[in-house]
Amino acid sequence: MGFLPDAATAMIPARRPGGREGCHLWVIIPSDVRFILEVAPNVRPPPLSLGVAKHTNLTGGGPACCGGEVWLDPANARKLYATGGSGRYPPKNLAQLEDAITVFTAYGFEVVCPGWDEDNDIAERVFR
Repeated sequence: MGFLPDAATAMIPARRPGGREGCHLWVIIPSDVRFILEVAPNVRPPPLSLGVAKHTNLTGGGPACCGGEVWLDPANARKLYATGGSGRYPPKNLAQLEDAITVFTAYGFEVVCPGWDEDNDIAERVFR
């Protein structure tokens, strides 16, 4: 598990945002922003019963403001691609997603976000 200020040096860069490789989960809790690599294929034995990390691995099942997925740009360690894609802690509305992105930018990151799906009233998960 990492903390957002360390993301530029601790995250594994993605080949492309939105893919499984390099996908990290993020969650905002009152004290900080945490992230974890969703799939660590070289970890043996698999420490997670489902084989992938979940947002609750970052919170211990406790409350969180919101969460999603994030990828580090391979060419620019200060650029993140972030979605609100979380089953347990999704942003409840566009304003909450925008607030999360504001937190990332406050840590000095340039953030690309696919935005909000107005038709389904959920955070968009696909970069177009």
